[in-house]
Amino acid sequence: VVDAVLWRNLGVPNPEQLTELQWQSIGRPQGIMSNMSGSSHEEDSLRVADFFNHNTFRNMREQAPGHAVVAAHLNPSEVSAIYAGRTAVSLLRPVSGNFFPMLAVQPVQGRVIAPHDDSASAPFVVVVSHHFWRTVLGSEPNVAGREMRINNRLYTIAGVLPVQFTGIATGDATDIYAPIRQSPAALEKDSWYKD
Repeated sequence: VVDAVLWRNLGVPNPEQLTELQWQSIGRPQGIMSNMSGSSHEEDSLRVADFFNHNTFRNMREQAPGHAVVAAHLNPSEVSAIYAGRTAVSLLRPVSGNFFPMLAVQPVQGRVIAPHDDSASAPFVVVVSHHFWRTVLGSEPNVAGREMRINNRLYTIAGVLPVQFTGIATGDATDIYAPIRQSPAALEKDSWYKD
């Protein structure tokens, strides 16, 4: 347990170069806390949070210095996933289109989510974890390009992640990744997500 929690690196190249951005504020700032989700807590009378609204994220991504890349991920939520008559309650994490390219994660089948996928007009695609592919999809060969229903919407499986990629934090149990703008939460009529 200690090895897995404290010493083992994430299954991505150069994990020591990754940094999570957070913000601090006295009180609850109105602009930055609208239309987003994430975690926040009080620390020495400051509000500390790890989330940004879409406009702030877009500005940070466009103004990143040098070779820095800014990508986003949201908290996962439970979804109903149906594939070939098999149904599973699974964790789906919305990510920005540059999330996997930034991490340099290479799929074992198909492809990862790309920047062009993170658009409201793009075809619905997802990438599945190796664990999900093995346990729910039955290690089916050539699953990339096949369709899966998530919360009653049809998605194409773009790819399968490698076994060594187990998420962005120790203990991450994400099964499915979708572009933020195509995630089930963003597609609901009363979605908190606004572009």
